[in-house]
Order: sequence, then structure tokens, then C-alpha cells
Amino acid sequence: MSLQIQPPIPETPLETWCKNAPNMVAQNFETNYASYHNSWTFVWKNTAYTPDQVVAGLGVNAFLLFAEHIDTGNRLAAQALRLGRVFSPLAIPAGWSVTFNPDGSAAATYTAPPEPESPESSESEEYPEYPQ
Repeated sequence: MSLQIQPPIPETPLETWCKNAPNMVAQNFETNYASYHNSWTFVWKNTAYTPDQVVAGLGVNAFLLFAEHIDTGNRLAAQALRLGRVFSPLAIPAGWSVTFNPDGSAAATYTAPPEPESPESSESEEYPEYPQ
């Protein structure tokens, strides 16, 4: 009796799809995160336009786009948790605020952080004597 080596049975399309499904979910996360991050970067880290120019340029679509950005960040955070990844939604940078108008337009304004307080006097503080 001789053993014959049989060629492997090819996977069915269903088996192939099911085996690749986790990779597709991870790839979907990466694609959505890239789009999410790029839109945030275009508004807040743009080298050609200031954030207030970009927000003003959005016109009556500003609220829609900011709301979608928040929803996308929340959805990505939930998906990251399921994938075992760390993700924090991107927020409006410190110092910036966005005010929305009833028509959906918005204005972005920057308020510089307050200057650190300078010492009121250069005299040294007096400390009570240490008991001996």
C-alpha cells in the first residue's frame, strides 16, 4: 500500500472571505482614521490657511462637518476598542473655540493663553525660625 499525497482542497470563496474579514475590518479602520485625521489636520494644522479661514470657508456646511467629525471620532473610538487599539478622538486645539450660527455657518477664534504671572517682589520670603 502506498500513500499518495493529495493536493490541498482549495478554499471556497466563503472560507476565504471569512478568514480575511478581521483584516478587512482593521483596514477599514485605518482608511477611516486617515480620512478623519486628514480633515482635522486641514482645519487645524494647515500651512496655507488659518483655522478661522478654513471654518469661514465651510460656510453653512460648518455645523454639518463638525458634527460629522464628532460622530466619526466616536465611531472610530468604539471600533478601536473592539480591535484592541488605543484611540482618542481629535479635539479642537487649546486656545481655539468655534461658535456656530443658526444657519450652520461658524466662526473660529483663538484666544492666547494668559501670560504667566511675574513675581510681585524680588524680596525673599521670611520663614519662621526652626526650633532647635
